Amino acid sequence: MLPQLPSPPFSGLGESVSDRTTLLKENTKDVISVLSANCYSHSHIVGNIAAKLSSSMQNTSQDTSLRSKEGVTSALAELRQIPILSVVEEKLHARDRLIDWNDKALQTIESTTTTGKQQFRVVEKLHNELSNILDMTNCPNVRPDEYIEREVKCFVAEDVKLICPESGTWVRYQYKRGCDWKKNYLSIKSVLQPYGYDFGEISSSAPVGSVLAVDVSRIRNLLVEHDTLASCFIEECNHLREIEKQVNDWAAAVDQVLVNCSYQLEERHNELVKVEASRPKGIITNPPQHVVDLWIRVLVWGINLKKGVESITEQLFSWKSSQLSEHRTKDAELQESLRLTNLLLASIIIEGQDFMLSNEVTLTPLLMQLRSKTIASFSNKHYTGLISRREVIESSTHGEFLLSRVIGLEADSQSGFPLRFVRDMFWRVMARSLMENVNNRGSVDLNDVKTLSTLCVCDSEVSSSLNKLIDDAEHLQRNAANALTVCSNLLQTNCFRHQNEVRKSLVDLQSIQADFKSQKLESAARLLRNTGVETVLEAKLLSVAWLVDTFSHSVLFDSVNCSAQNPSSDRISVDELRLLHARNPVSAPSNAGRRDLDKEVVRVHNLVKDLYNRAEAWRTTVKSLIPLEDRPIVSDIIKVGAIEALIQSHILSKVTFPELSTIKNAASIAIELQDRLANQLLCVEYHGIDVNKGRLPDRSSLMAASGDFLLYRFTGGEMYSAIEKVLNSLKETSSRLSVTTEDKATVDWMVKVFDWVTSLRDAVTEQTAIEGPNNMRLVLKVDHALSILEDGHAVFYSVAEEVQQQLSFHKIATKVLPGKVSVEMMKQGTFTLGLSLLRWTALLFECLKADLDSQDRWKESVLDVTETYAMFEANGLVSAFGRVTDFNDKVKDLVSVAANLVIQDDDLIRSLFRLSNKISRSDIFKKHLDLERIASEERRFALEKIRFEAPSNIVNERSDHLDSLLARLSSSNDDVAFQDDEDSLFVADDASARDKSRLFLEKSLFKGVETLGMELNTVTRDFVSNLAWELELAIFMQYCSNETLSSEYREKVRSLRFNLQDPKNPMLCTRVVSGQLDISDLIVMSTDALASKQLKQIRQQVVQDAIKNVVISPGTIEASSGITSELAKKIGIESIKKFSSNKEKTDSSLQRFSAPNTNSAISPGSNFFSPMQVETPVATTFNNSTVSELLAAIPPPPMLGNERPVQPLKPPTMDTDYSPSMMYPPHDFSSFESSRSHGHHISSQDGSEEFSFTISRLKISFTSKIFIDQGCEFQLDGFLPASLVEKGRLPVDEFNKFVNDKSKSGKWKVVIMKLSAISGTENTNSYKKFYKEYESLRRICMLQVSDTTKVFLITPKFLRICKCVNSIQDLSRSSTYVVVTTKEPLSYCQSN
Repeated sequence: MLPQLPSPPFSGLGESVSDRTTLLKENTKDVISVLSANCYSHSHIVGNIAAKLSSSMQNTSQDTSLRSKEGVTSALAELRQIPILSVVEEKLHARDRLIDWNDKALQTIESTTTTGKQQFRVVEKLHNELSNILDMTNCPNVRPDEYIEREVKCFVAEDVKLICPESGTWVRYQYKRGCDWKKNYLSIKSVLQPYGYDFGEISSSAPVGSVLAVDVSRIRNLLVEHDTLASCFIEECNHLREIEKQVNDWAAAVDQVLVNCSYQLEERHNELVKVEASRPKGIITNPPQHVVDLWIRVLVWGINLKKGVESITEQLFSWKSSQLSEHRTKDAELQESLRLTNLLLASIIIEGQDFMLSNEVTLTPLLMQLRSKTIASFSNKHYTGLISRREVIESSTHGEFLLSRVIGLEADSQSGFPLRFVRDMFWRVMARSLMENVNNRGSVDLNDVKTLSTLCVCDSEVSSSLNKLIDDAEHLQRNAANALTVCSNLLQTNCFRHQNEVRKSLVDLQSIQADFKSQKLESAARLLRNTGVETVLEAKLLSVAWLVDTFSHSVLFDSVNCSAQNPSSDRISVDELRLLHARNPVSAPSNAGRRDLDKEVVRVHNLVKDLYNRAEAWRTTVKSLIPLEDRPIVSDIIKVGAIEALIQSHILSKVTFPELSTIKNAASIAIELQDRLANQLLCVEYHGIDVNKGRLPDRSSLMAASGDFLLYRFTGGEMYSAIEKVLNSLKETSSRLSVTTEDKATVDWMVKVFDWVTSLRDAVTEQTAIEGPNNMRLVLKVDHALSILEDGHAVFYSVAEEVQQQLSFHKIATKVLPGKVSVEMMKQGTFTLGLSLLRWTALLFECLKADLDSQDRWKESVLDVTETYAMFEANGLVSAFGRVTDFNDKVKDLVSVAANLVIQDDDLIRSLFRLSNKISRSDIFKKHLDLERIASEERRFALEKIRFEAPSNIVNERSDHLDSLLARLSSSNDDVAFQDDEDSLFVADDASARDKSRLFLEKSLFKGVETLGMELNTVTRDFVSNLAWELELAIFMQYCSNETLSSEYREKVRSLRFNLQDPKNPMLCTRVVSGQLDISDLIVMSTDALASKQLKQIRQQVVQDAIKNVVISPGTIEASSGITSELAKKIGIESIKKFSSNKEKTDSSLQRFSAPNTNSAISPGSNFFSPMQVETPVATTFNNSTVSELLAAIPPPPMLGNERPVQPLKPPTMDTDYSPSMMYPPHDFSSFESSRSHGHHISSQDGSEEFSFTISRLKISFTSKIFIDQGCEFQLDGFLPASLVEKGRLPVDEFNKFVNDKSKSGKWKVVIMKLSAISGTENTNSYKKFYKEYESLRRICMLQVSDTTKVFLITPKFLRICKCVNSIQDLSRSSTYVVVTTKEPLSYCQSN
C-alpha cells in the first residue's frame, strides 16, 4: 500500500487558489527529493505493522502483541513518528478504544456478579459506547474517503469478535432485555394512569370512556421477569408490586364471601355485591366480572324460589280454607298447586331447569322429550335466560360449593324445602304426560317408567299408577323368560323322543302370547316391546309348531335307508314335503342370518331340507328325461340306465311321486327296445344271403365297372327284405316309447336311412333320351337325384353323437366327415343286418355324389361347347373354337360320356346330339379339321428336331431328371409307410395312411393360415378341415387307380405338406385358401411351380451357371423325326458325367492355384470336354446305392459370396422333404462346416428350424438352430417346441448326477445335439451375455418343456467336466451343446 502524502498547509483555502502546484512548490523545500529518500523506510515500517495487525486477526496466530494495550500503544507511537498517515494507524486507534471499552465492560460484569444488580443506565451507557465505536462514520486523521471508511468499519466489526466477544454479547443481550422490560412496563403504565394509579394509590372510579384494561397475570409475569435481569428498575418494580398487592386483597375478599358457611342466601348475596363494587379498575383479575355476575344470579334465583314457594303455600292454605270439604280432593289440590306454580314460578322453573334433576339420575331419550315438553308448557313471560349447572361448576373452584349453598339438600332444608316442592310438581306433570303417552300407545320403555317412578313422590296417585304398570310388565316379562328358557332347553335334545314335553311347551307359549295380546295387560306388554321378548316368543312358537307338525311324519326321523323295492310304510307325499320345507323356521325372514337357532330345529330342518332337495333333484331329472304334462317335449337323448337309476332311487322309499308310473312304463319299453335292437339288428350275425360279406365295390358310380346297377344289387336280395321287416317291427316299439333313449334314436335314424334307400330305389327309371341299342338303361333323372342327395345330407349329417357311440359299441364305426360318409366294421365285429344296411347306404350315398359330380362336370362342358358353337354360327369365324380338332374331340368325348351317365338331363342330352349332328354336316368345320391335322404333324416333327439340336434344352430338363431319380428311389421303397409322428384323428382300429395324409395337409394349411395372420376360430378350423379333405381326395383320385396308395400319391402329399406351410411362400397358401388356385390345378403343379419366389430364383441361377459348363458331344444327334430310348439314356447320363467332370476340373484348378508345378489332365483355361469323355451308357436299372452315387456326383450350384468347398449332398430319405435349401451349409460357425454333411437341423413342433431360447433370469432371448448328428439313433424332428424358456439352474455336479441316474434307470433317453447358426448383432450379444453369466456362476441352464422332458444347455467352459458329452467324437470345444432327457417315446431313424 502506498503511503498517503501529508495534508498541505493550504487545505483550508478552498477554491480561492487557482494553481495549487505552484503554491506547493513555494511552501515546500524539495518535497519530491525528501519523499524519494524516505519512501522505502516509511513503507517498510507501515507494512510490518500492517502484517502484524493482520496476523493478530487470526485465531491460530502466535504473535498476539497487538491484542494488548501495551502493544497497540507502542505501534501507535511508532506510526506517529512517521510523517505519513495510513489506514493501519486508524485501525490501531479503533482497537485501542475497543480494548479500553472491554476493560470497563468486564469490570461491570464482575461487579454485577459479586455485589448485585447494576442500574439499567450503566448497561445502557456501555451499549452506547460500543455502538459509537462500531458506527464511526469517518477517520478523523485522514481525508474523507469511502473506501477507507468501509475498510475500517469492516475491521472494527471483526475486531469486536476478537477483542471483546463475551463482554460485547453480554452487554447487547442485557440491554435488549432491559429495553423490552421497560417497554412492557410503560405500556402497563399508559393503561393504568387514566384510572388514577400513582405511587400505589387507586382512584375510586375509572375515567369516562376508558375501555382498556390490564390482565393481572401480565403484571405478575413482568415482576418475575425482573428477577431474572442483570440490571434493575427499582422505582418501576415498587409501583407494580403495590398494584399486585391490592388485586390480591380483593380476590381474598371474594373467596371469604364464598366460603363463609354462616351466611344465609340474602347475606351472601349482599356481601358479594359489595365486594364486586370494590373491584380494582382497569385490571382483569380472577374471578372475572362475568363469573361474579353469574354467582349473583344463582343467589338471586334461590332467593326468588324461596319467596315464590312461600307465596304459593300461603295462597294454597287460603284456597283450602275457602273450599268445601267435598271439593278438597287430591286431584283438585294438585290442579290448584299446578296453577299457582305456573302463575308464580314459571320463569324461575324455566331459568333453573338444570336444577330440577339431581346429578345421580340420567334421563332416557323419551324422558328428555317429556321434560322439554313439560318445560314448554310453563308460561315464560319473565324468562331472562337459562342458568347452566355446568357453567356454574366450571366457573371457579368455589362454583360447586356455591351451588350446594343454593340447591343442596341442607340449604334446601334451611329454606323450608322450596326446591323439593318445585321438583315434585315438575315430575308430577311429567308423570301425567307419560301415562297419557302409554294410554295412547306411544313408544314407552320399561326403563322410562322405572326412572320416572324414582323421581316422583312415593305416596302420590301418579306414583301408584306407575308402580302397578311396572309390576305388570315385570311379571309378564318373567313368565315369558321362564317359558322360553324351558323351551330352549328342550330344543337342545332329540324332540322326537320327547313329543309330549314339546307339545306342553307349545301350549305354555301360546298362553303367554295370549297374555301379550290381552286388553288388560296391553299397556304392560307395550312397555316390553323394545326388549324383543314378544318377537322371540313368536319365533319360538313358529319353531315349536313346525316341529310338532313334523312329528306326524316319522319317515323324516327314520335313520334306516329303505330301498326302492322295500319302501317305508309311512311315506310322505312330495306335496306335503314341499309344504313343510316352505314353512321351516330356519328360512323364515325373521331368522335370516341368525346363528343362535335351536339345535333341534336346525337338525330337523336339515333332515327336511335334505329330503326335499333329493326329491326335487329326482323330479328335475325326471322332467329333463321324460315328457310330462307340464313339459311335453324332451329332445335330449338319454341312456336306459338313467331311467333304471330313477326307478331304483332311494328317495322312492320315503317320498311318493305322481310321475312314478309313467317312468316305470317308459323303462319297460326302453329295455324291450334295447334287447330287440341288439338281437335283431346289431349283434346277431345274419346267416342268409349277405351281399355285404364280399368286398364292396368302389364309390365311383352307382353303375359298377361290370355293368351291374349297385342299388339293385343291394335292394334286390332277401337281406333287404329282412332289414325292412326288422325295422318295421322296431319302429312300432319305438313309437310307444315316450322318452328318446340311445336305442330309440338309433332305430329312428336307421329307419330314416332305410327310407332314403327306398326313395332312391323308387326314383330309378329306364327312360333315357339316348337313341340307339343302349337306350334301355337304369338311370336317375337329375331333378330326382338332387332331391335325394339333399335328403341324404339331412339324414347322414344329422346323426347324433350318441347314435354313433351306440353303433361303435356294437363294433360299427361311422365317420361322417365334411367330404365323406363311411361305415366300417371294427375288430371283433359281426356281419349283422344293421352293418349291412349302413355300409351299403354309405356306399350308395357316395356313389350318388360321385355321379352327380360327373354329371355336373359333363353339364359344364356341354354348355361350354354349345356356347362356343353358337358363337361360330353367329360370326362365322372358326377362331371361336381355338383349335377345331380339340373342339371336335371334346364333343365326341361328351357324346360318349353321355351314354354312360347314370344321372341324366334329357334336355341337355338332346341338345348335345343336335350339336353333334350339326358338326358332322358342316363342310367348313371338316375343312379346318383336316388343315389342323396336317399342321399338327409338321409341328411335332419340328419340335422333336429342336429338342435334339439345342443343348440348352437338355440342361433345362436337369431338375426333371433329378426328380426322376428321386422317384426311382422312392418307388423302390413303396412299402415304407408314413412316419407316425402326428396325432391320429381316429382310434387305432381305424387309422389309415389316408387319414394321416389328411391330418398332415390340415396341419400344413393351419400353419399357412397362421402365417397369414388369420384368427383360428371354429369357422376357420371347419373350413380348413373341409379343404384338407377335398385336397387329399383329389390327390387320391389323380394318382391312385385302386385302393392301394402309389408312390406318386405319397410324394405329392409330402411336397404339398412342405410348400403349403412354407413361411417364405405365403402366397401359395393364400391362393389355395381364397380359391384363386383350384385344387385340380394344385395337385398337378410341379415342384418348380410350387416353390417360393426365392427358391425359383436360386434354381434359375443354378441352371444358368450349369449351362456354361455343359457341352454336347458332336455326332450324338441322329437325324430322325423322333428320339430313341438309347439317345435319351445317353443324354441323361452324359449330362451327369459332364457335371462330375466339371467338379473335377474345379478341384484341379484349386490344386494348381496352391501348387503350380503339379501336372493336370486338363489344360488350364479349357472350357470344353473331349468327345471321347462320353463313356458307355449306364444301365437303366437303378438301386439305392446307384442313385446315391449319382446324386453325390452331381455338384450343387455355386453359392454366392461363399468360397468354401461344398460337401457332397446326402441323398434325401423318405421322411425328409426334398428342397434345394438342403445343399447350403450354415454360414455362421466355421466349426460346424466339417460335420454339416453328417447330420441335419431338427425342426420344432411348428415345423420351423429356428428355436427361441428365453433366459428369464437375465431377461434376454436369442434364436438358433439345433443340429443333430447323423449317427443319432433317435428322430427328434417335431419333438421340441419352438419356444424354450428357462426353468432353473443346476451346478455341474448335480447335472452329472441327474443325467447319470436317469440314463441308468432305463426309462429315460438322453440325446445330445448342439447349437449351430446364431446371426445378427443383437442375437449374438444376447447369446454371449447368457454363456458368460452362466459360466461365471458355474451353472447349467435347464429349459422348460414338460414334466417328462428336460433340456439343458452346456456352454463351452463345462464341456470337459460334463460326463455325458465326453464320448462325442470330434467334440467342438467352442460350441454350446443341447442335452435332451425324456421319458416320452421317440421314433428311431430309418437308417438305424
